[in-house]
Amino acid sequence: MKIVVSGASGFLGGHTLSLLRRSGLDAIGTSRSQHNSNLGIQKINSLQDMPDADTLIHFAESNNRSEVNQLGRVYVEEVKKRIEFLSQKYGRMIYVSSVAVYPEGSTSLRSPAETLESFDTYSETKLAAEKIVLTTNKNPLVARIGNAYGPKMSELNVVSSVIRQFATKKNKIELVSTDPIRDYVWCEDIAEAFLKISTSQANGVYNVATGIGHSVLDLCRIAEKVTNHTNYELVTQKRIPDSSIVLDISKTTKDFNWNPKMKVEQGFSILIKEKSN
Repeated sequence: MKIVVSGASGFLGGHTLSLLRRSGLDAIGTSRSQHNSNLGIQKINSLQDMPDADTLIHFAESNNRSEVNQLGRVYVEEVKKRIEFLSQKYGRMIYVSSVAVYPEGSTSLRSPAETLESFDTYSETKLAAEKIVLTTNKNPLVARIGNAYGPKMSELNVVSSVIRQFATKKNKIELVSTDPIRDYVWCEDIAEAFLKISTSQANGVYNVATGIGHSVLDLCRIAEKVTNHTNYELVTQKRIPDSSIVLDISKTTKDFNWNPKMKVEQGFSILIKEKSN
């Protein structure tokens, strides 16, 4: 079985490709922005360059929500055309979707069986791509990823901001809000989930997360404990009291015998040590 990982020069695509190859699978990565044959990554200039394979794990879409929302309808239509092509090219397509398809506010665990409606361009794009894969691919699976973090993650997220400020022991810790509650999942746990998913024949929609919510304030308390940095002023811009998205992973656990291993406290310890060196 041959597996293609698109977006393999990115954060999660890179971790997934590395684990697949270490596990002895015939896996090759593709990227529009990087060419590194030593890492098994091919530069792709157009969809026609995509290599043949049995399975595609598709990471290669923008995860910059603000940027996508600004692009609007043009981006939605571009993605739909791309997904339609790939869904027909590969016998099995695993589409990497996002926690961002779930609206904020509910205190209940979010189920992959929920009926969802889009509420911005980003969620519209993800849901449209999910639908295309599920209705046109021969052996489809959609994986909705929680708030991913770990080595090589973007600097433009709240986990990076908290770690950066505590690791350098800032006197003033500045954040947009400490209220939002999210489901933070370690990158290598996500890669492990894709390893199990890619070697299965399961279909449908699955959540890949932890099922445990942490507020941004919780993250600060964890970072405080890891760094022993307690002499600081916490400054926020606004209150966002009803912002909560935590995912139900019971179906994923049952069908793939998968459970996330990394606790947030452990993950923060690793990242803060890395940042401090």
